[in-house]
Amino acid sequence: MKELSINVDELAFVLHRGSELELECYLSLETGDILNIPTDNDILTSILKLEKNINVLDKEALIRKIAPDSTKFLYIPNNFPNIIFDLMSEFTRSIEDEYQELHDKLWVAIQKEGGYQEFHRLIKSEPDLLKKFLLLRDSFFEASALQWLRDNEIKIIAKETL
Repeated sequence: MKELSINVDELAFVLHRGSELELECYLSLETGDILNIPTDNDILTSILKLEKNINVLDKEALIRKIAPDSTKFLYIPNNFPNIIFDLMSEFTRSIEDEYQELHDKLWVAIQKEGGYQEFHRLIKSEPDLLKKFLLLRDSFFEASALQWLRDNEIKIIAKETL
């Protein structure tokens, strides 16, 4: 098992980044740092002075170009589409007793394609419900990030302090 000092909050964020955040993310298996690379070729070309023909979909070539001295990176997938239904379901179950009518509306919303926007609109309609959701989401994302580390046989160690 690999032992690394990792910022779990940052990992949780990039692991659940969603498609609107146009990044490819990698975990350095040497340092525990997270490398975030924009996926827009024009941005990459201007920031990193890359050749015009670098293809961001060729992840290995891109990482070799950006960090040639480091050979060990683990791709961090965008796990948001895989867990969003579970997250919305867990939250909806958690408010069933307190908000029965809203619970029913949320359950209908999350069963539809693109239900996240409707779900979000509904929870914003009730005072303090968005705050409850964000607390649950952060906890859910952290647990998911820790599981991802276990699945990839990585153990978190404390950072050394000076």
